[in-house]
Amino acid sequence: MNSGNVDYHELTEVQFERELQKCVVDSYILEDMGNNKLSADSAVFREKAGSINPSTYNLTIADVDSSEAGLGNLMFMYASMYGLAVTNNRTPVLKTNHRLLKYFTLKVIKVTNQDIDSSRLENTKVMVPCCAKYFPNLCNLSPGNHQISGYLQSWKYFDFVKPDILEQFQFDLKTSQLAKEFISEIKKGLSGQITLIGVHVRRGDMISRKNIDFGHQVATTEYLKNAMLTFKQKYPKLAFVIVTSNDDLSWTKQNINLTEDVYFSENHSEIEDLAILTHCNHTIITTGTFGWWGGYLTGGTTVYFRDWPRAGSPLDKGTNHTEYFPKSWIGMS
Repeated sequence: MNSGNVDYHELTEVQFERELQKCVVDSYILEDMGNNKLSADSAVFREKAGSINPSTYNLTIADVDSSEAGLGNLMFMYASMYGLAVTNNRTPVLKTNHRLLKYFTLKVIKVTNQDIDSSRLENTKVMVPCCAKYFPNLCNLSPGNHQISGYLQSWKYFDFVKPDILEQFQFDLKTSQLAKEFISEIKKGLSGQITLIGVHVRRGDMISRKNIDFGHQVATTEYLKNAMLTFKQKYPKLAFVIVTSNDDLSWTKQNINLTEDVYFSENHSEIEDLAILTHCNHTIITTGTFGWWGGYLTGGTTVYFRDWPRAGSPLDKGTNHTEYFPKSWIGMS
């Protein structure tokens, strides 16, 4: 089995289907890379693992620190890895330079490459193909240490430990303060009890020919108007807080009704934008995992674009709506 990175955009439909089939056959999903036993002299891991759970010496190491992965992708990978570590009685481990550790205080053992080398740790590699599906085989890993590589985009891997995930994905004081001040400025110009609806708009890379051919579809203006109207009918006093990239800002301003109480988050980093979304009461998302996490962390009502991905596309074959979108979320067109 290929344990390296696979560009699923380049696969034919037949090849893509074959990659998916690997995930449902246990003999394919696990590639044994060694004896899977923690070395007797791996004092570094024994000591660190003991600080969390003295009885757990097998480790789950997620190979998720790709420079190409966005913040939402990394959060999915970590949350799923954490949930699978709990399910399989493993200790979750990340390298000290993992990007998420810049933003969040995570309940993991932090190790360096030197730690790994000194322990002579052998891993079973687990490669999970794209994209938004739940693979129950991962909840019954064979004995030993495992390294998971894949997007792991399903709430079913971690929703059972949701309070733990929400606690770990709390923003630092500086980021939280910025978000609170931004929201406070909006409320200053409004009277009475205001309901805030966070709206994440993503187009940008989604409209590239490569992504369109793969099956991505951007949310339409009709969807955004329908979703906003749904909240307007329910909450008489509300404001929309729009979060989008600089590349999509012009399109968003042109296509969202500016006669309403609409406020744009501008010149903020991605982690600041995510924090701003979570300070709203409810969420409208378009496509992408960044918006997904905005809805999940915010709580309240989340409305999503149900026409993603394109029916019959390679991406559609790797997506299960009920395993990607939580049951309480509302799909609209």
